[in-house]
Formats: sequence, structure tokens, C-alpha cells
Amino acid sequence: MAKEIKQVSYFKIETAGAASKLRELIRLGGDAIEGPWDGEEAITLLPDLDAGATGAMTGGAFPDGIRLIMDA
Repeated sequence: MAKEIKQVSYFKIETAGAASKLRELIRLGGDAIEGPWDGEEAITLLPDLDAGATGAMTGGAFPDGIRLIMDA
């Protein structure tokens, strides 16, 4: 979809095995992907960042703590 629809360039993945899915979606989307994000309340944040996530979305209790990690 990201290669075919210009407005589709960001996604948030919130599922088991997120890191491997992030890697594959980034590979498939290539340059069309601008923002692959973690979305599991930071449970898998570090592996997801290693897999290519460039941001995180959370509605949980730790957004300020996640911000410190993302800024670093």
C-alpha cells in the first residue's frame, strides 16, 4: 500500500513478534515508509528500535519515559 498510495507512509505495529514484522514491512515498503513505529506500550521497544522503528506511540502510563529513550 505504501508504494501505491502516497499518503500511506507511517504505521504502528502492535502485535506479538513485532520486531520481525517491522523488519519485513520496512523491507517491503522501502523508501515509501517514513515512520515505522512501535505501539505495544514499550514492551518491545528496544527490539523494535533495533528492527528499524523510528518512533513509539503509547497511551499508557510511561510516555515521558519513552520520550527520554526516543530522544537518546
